[in-house]
Amino acid sequence: MGKEIVFSKYHCNGVNCILINEAQEGLNEQGNLSAVKKEELFRLICDHNLGVGALGVMTVCRVLKPEDGDGGRQPAIYAIKYYHGSNGKEGTFTGTGSICCAHFAANAGIVPINQSFAFQGRDGIHKALVESNLDKAHVRFNVETSTVKKYDDDNFFINTGSPIHVQFVKGLAKLNVLELGRKICHSEQYSCLNGTNVIFAENALDGAGPIRIRSFFRGIEIEALACGTGSVATALVMATNMCGGNACETKMEFEIECKGGRFTVSVGSVNAQGGFIDVYLTGPARKICEGSYFYNNA
Repeated sequence: MGKEIVFSKYHCNGVNCILINEAQEGLNEQGNLSAVKKEELFRLICDHNLGVGALGVMTVCRVLKPEDGDGGRQPAIYAIKYYHGSNGKEGTFTGTGSICCAHFAANAGIVPINQSFAFQGRDGIHKALVESNLDKAHVRFNVETSTVKKYDDDNFFINTGSPIHVQFVKGLAKLNVLELGRKICHSEQYSCLNGTNVIFAENALDGAGPIRIRSFFRGIEIEALACGTGSVATALVMATNMCGGNACETKMEFEIECKGGRFTVSVGSVNAQGGFIDVYLTGPARKICEGSYFYNNA
């Protein structure tokens, strides 16, 4: 028996994903599709030959209604999940996917426009806001307890919802990102994490322009056109260096230029433990198409 799945496809600075209203399409816990079938569905719909074609699937649903809270004052909580297109399994937090999902949910009337809403990611509670003109979304990262690990003057690590190795380089445009990215991703130091995403970053020569980055994605082993969690990681490394490893109350803002477009990352402050307060990723999302996918193995 087949199952028709209504979807939308979006991209954020060139990183695409398929968006599905989980409850509406019967993919939540109340649905009749097993976990194994869901993995197969997500893998097939992302296949460029057998499906729509995408890097992954994002699902969104409301898990807490306002009336479920304290006297109706508790804001609605939404759950956003990411699934790898290569195997259909749930992945770690994604910045570009969250921006796309916020736009999708706002367009569908699932979440309010120009009003902050909370959502549950795999790494905890985040917040998002979609601008009234639907041009950009702002996603607040849950990095209050994340700290930057420094290996040397050019190499750093931080978990921004996904593990990120940041390496500052010269000659970014000519860099062999696939070769160097695989080497770092699969190095012994990251074996316990099943690898890491890798960001190669280069500061502007005049110090005034945006920080340029190129991104290697673990798991799918490609150079992506953009990386939201990697853009945030790069900004947090810069913030830590600018604060000299100390607490800092000064708000900082960074422009991050990816091959597919630009993000803005704002950092409210750095706390005494080296964590980060009020960190927001801002970027665009664009709808590519919408339609129905027919899953024949339901």
